[in-house]
Amino acid sequence: MKLESPDRPASRILAATAYIGLALIFIAVPATYYIAHLDENEAPAMAGTLASQTGWVAAATALACLTALLLFRVFALKRVRQIEDELRFRAEHDLLTGLLNRGSLRMRVAEACSRADRSGNAVAVMFVDLDDFKMVNDTMGHAAGDALLRDVATRLRETVRAG
Repeated sequence: MKLESPDRPASRILAATAYIGLALIFIAVPATYYIAHLDENEAPAMAGTLASQTGWVAAATALACLTALLLFRVFALKRVRQIEDELRFRAEHDLLTGLLNRGSLRMRVAEACSRADRSGNAVAVMFVDLDDFKMVNDTMGHAAGDALLRDVATRLRETVRAG
């Protein structure tokens, strides 16, 4: 599975929020224009008060629109990054154990071998096999087998250094 580059979803969100911001401005500007140009004969009670406060209304409306737009962008981009991190983790790890999956392990071993060749160091890979694991699944059920795999993964993580 190929993940999208991190900037693509973010650019889509930024474009969408720009359209939302423009829509809010197109709503706010005509409304403040209407308030500013109320005829005193049409609405004598409202015209004087609203027309004298039009500048404040326009500024407050614009500020509210920009604030809402900025907050939407910040939270949307944060959520996009969280989703990308989760997708990357799911693509590289086994969801049951949290350990690297076969493809990621092959990549990391190949990188380690390349570094070892350049530096003249050695690389060691340990293979762990759970004898008669099929019997655990068959006799005790898959839930017990899953619990055993999670326990072995936890012990491996606690024992082997990271990297």
